[in-house]
Amino acid sequence: MLTFFRSKSNPDKIAAEKLYFGLVAQARNPVFYAGWQVPDTLDGRFDMVLLHVFAVIQHLRKHGKEGSKRAQALYDVMFVDMDRSVREMGIGDLGVKRHIRRMMTAFNGRMDAYAKGIEDPSMLEGAIRRNVYAQVDGNIDTAPLKAYLLCCVQGEQAVMSGQMIWPVLGEMKQSA
Repeated sequence: MLTFFRSKSNPDKIAAEKLYFGLVAQARNPVFYAGWQVPDTLDGRFDMVLLHVFAVIQHLRKHGKEGSKRAQALYDVMFVDMDRSVREMGIGDLGVKRHIRRMMTAFNGRMDAYAKGIEDPSMLEGAIRRNVYAQVDGNIDTAPLKAYLLCCVQGEQAVMSGQMIWPVLGEMKQSA
């Protein structure tokens, strides 16, 4: 998958690719969409990728300068993939720039909102509701996704080697 990203000489990029492709796979888990009512749309899937990127970055930040380098590599890998995805949807060069700029703005806003929500969990529900469930009408139970994100950012992870162990979603739904 996307082997053109591969670089044998850059360990940050290699680990970032492993992290990114793992988090994308996790973000596509049907439990989020069928069980937790995350909209199964382009925006809903994008928001789930950003939520998972946030969790990984939280762990990378624990590793100082090396973690920051790895986080930048993850950001780079993600936006190369986003650029490729937008082009595959048939958007031309000028449109791609506009879409990527909006995605970067969304990324920054969500990273800030989730960070504030982790510092003050009473704010996390609102951040999830405003971002992940923005297009959903009605009363959505954000508790499972909130509990999931809090679980994702806790504990130790081997993120520097490109590994992130995600919570088991069935267990999260029952405990939320």
